[in-house]
Amino acid sequence: MIIDRFVLVFGSCLVLNSVGMGSGPLGHVVMARHVLEQIQSGAITAPAELKAILKDPDAARAYCGGAVGPDLDDDTHYKRTSELPARMLATARKDLASAQKAKSPARIKAANLEIAFSYGWLNHCAADLSIHPGINAVTGDTFRYNSLAGQAQHAQIEGQYTAFLSHGKPLPAYDPMIPAEFVHRTTSISLADIDAGAKGLASKAGYERTYAETAGYPQDMSKAFKAAEDAAMSDNGAFIRNPVVFKDWDLDCGKISTAEFETLREATMRANGGKLPANWGAMYLSWDARTNGLVLDKKIKVMTGILGGAGAPPRVVVQKPNVPKTAIPKGGAWVLQSTSFTTQKVDVGFVEKNKVAETGSDGMGSQQSTFGHPDPSIFVTVRIKVAWTQPERTLIPGKTYRMRFAILDAGSDDPHGLFLGGNGSLGSNCPALGDVWYGPHASIDLKNKVLQGEQIADWTPRSAPVGSEMVLTATWTVGMRGAYFTYLYKFVEK
Repeated sequence: MIIDRFVLVFGSCLVLNSVGMGSGPLGHVVMARHVLEQIQSGAITAPAELKAILKDPDAARAYCGGAVGPDLDDDTHYKRTSELPARMLATARKDLASAQKAKSPARIKAANLEIAFSYGWLNHCAADLSIHPGINAVTGDTFRYNSLAGQAQHAQIEGQYTAFLSHGKPLPAYDPMIPAEFVHRTTSISLADIDAGAKGLASKAGYERTYAETAGYPQDMSKAFKAAEDAAMSDNGAFIRNPVVFKDWDLDCGKISTAEFETLREATMRANGGKLPANWGAMYLSWDARTNGLVLDKKIKVMTGILGGAGAPPRVVVQKPNVPKTAIPKGGAWVLQSTSFTTQKVDVGFVEKNKVAETGSDGMGSQQSTFGHPDPSIFVTVRIKVAWTQPERTLIPGKTYRMRFAILDAGSDDPHGLFLGGNGSLGSNCPALGDVWYGPHASIDLKNKVLQGEQIADWTPRSAPVGSEMVLTATWTVGMRGAYFTYLYKFVEK
């Protein structure tokens, strides 16, 4: 997410040290505490394995430890960023199973702290992905490419963001718990470096507290900071419910991989006479969004073309819900709790048989796959874009809603007339009522030159016992896996 505007306060007493990326460790603890409160109140639905152990204050401290953990080492912000938290969770669960088998209370508690720490790590990722792109827009580039002055400016903004996150309340104590042996075992960071990193972060948190409490933040930044906080809270919920949703994104750059960012940065410099444009920090993510779903080489071509004044190719845009909350009537209504995006696990057998490579899908409604042909020289790439009716935040039982699902070919190359295409649909399921609604569906067929499709269907939600859950899911498929954008609703009374 790109932050619209920052107004900076100079003369900061905040200092940078050799640990971390200029991120604010105290700010990460504040964000972690907000998420913990949301989990405890039920505003964020957390996995049972996490919610149960958070009753232990030490587990909450370990969660906060995970929320500062990625700043123990620079490399954790780049490249295979989703691999590390996945490995942490797998290792922690294995440790818990072993401890339970041994019936060792001490080992069980230690494993639970590891689980909490692993989920907290995802908290840090969500926070960085939301705030760093906006900071880059101000400083002109990502932290690692900025001058010392730019890095200091980066730290200033994050100190101001920490002040904003306090929402007028005293900043919490900085007391995260970092299970050093577990971190060493899963990251290969030496114990000595973990100890030094933790001490450096604690020192940095002290400077950050002083700055946040004395300098505060300019009120002109409130709107931008609120947008970053909302995005971070949304991603936090999505990541802890389904860590697979978190991809190999560069934590300094936003939802773009390090490889894509580096390639884009170099191509932009080549297209701009060997230097970056003045507004590079603000523009690279908007360019990435405009070419979403394209393979990297074509993305670079389009992006550098935009730099030279060319327009981006047309695409289906899926707008986020932007409707006011509807009052809950007597008798209750369905209220939106959360949204999430997941993709189906790859079917290895199908891949080997059909020579398929799934090369992209996202929660905005795009998917891409490359198919091999019996003739080894032939490969066909299928790309689709989909859009659907964004449901209202509050759904009234008995009211009829008109729902649309649309699909569009997004530049597939099928000169050989193969039976390839894509499809998708919208539907709902309420287990408490045993009620399933099969809504609008549409598909494309490249062989028969059907390059777009659309269907509209009416949907009338029913009443349910208070606390019942219902999901409304947009599903689309190309190749060997489906993609699912899910809206989770809960039935509540007035």
